[in-house]
Amino acid sequence: MRDVEGALGEGRSGAASEFFDSAMAFVAEASAQSYTFFVVETLSYLHRSGRLGKTALALGSALKLKPLFMLRDGAIKHAGIVRTVPRSIPRIFASFDAEGLRVRDLVVAELNPGLAAHTGPGTLAVSVMPTRVPTGE
Repeated sequence: MRDVEGALGEGRSGAASEFFDSAMAFVAEASAQSYTFFVVETLSYLHRSGRLGKTALALGSALKLKPLFMLRDGAIKHAGIVRTVPRSIPRIFASFDAEGLRVRDLVVAELNPGLAAHTGPGTLAVSVMPTRVPTGE
């Protein structure tokens, strides 16, 4: 975010600068409180990107296993294994319950190209943002 601040920081007036700082604080706080779970359809993209070894690829593909991951605080952690992507949905919502999160609204969107390049087509990702609006203070 520092690159964005540097690029946009030049020539801002007092009110614009205050708004920008408030928006950056909101994004940082909301990001720190968000949870993202995702499951991949195929293991080959994880192998191609160097995130999965040959043995894990062969075994996981033969058994048709789909790893379930959680993105939290900028780190990706293993959150379980499922056999199919549709079976991952109840597992993801069970993980939300385990984390004490409640889902109120659901928004469907495509993965950004950077993440999709590493996870491949058919990746299902579910993100939960805090229900309260961060104050940025």
